[in-house]
Amino acid sequence: AAREQQPRDAPPGAAPRPLLDVAVGVIASCCNAKVDDEQLQLQVLKALLISVTNARCAIHGEALLDAVRTCYNINLVAASPAA
Repeated sequence: AAREQQPRDAPPGAAPRPLLDVAVGVIASCCNAKVDDEQLQLQVLKALLISVTNARCAIHGEALLDAVRTCYNINLVAASPAA
């Protein structure tokens, strides 16, 4: 069974989230639209792609959406010309 953890900002009585979902959220939060460090972007992409393609631990729902959204945003930042 997957380990589960209750987020600090979760309302009382909320169902705990799987630990891998929490980890994906933390990784995704490391890279926002204002970050232009290519090494950080590459490491975030690697970590997210490894986590979502892992056959032993499936990621679904909000965590998967966060991972895809973060990868897409990194692609947009990398593809946009420097101003």
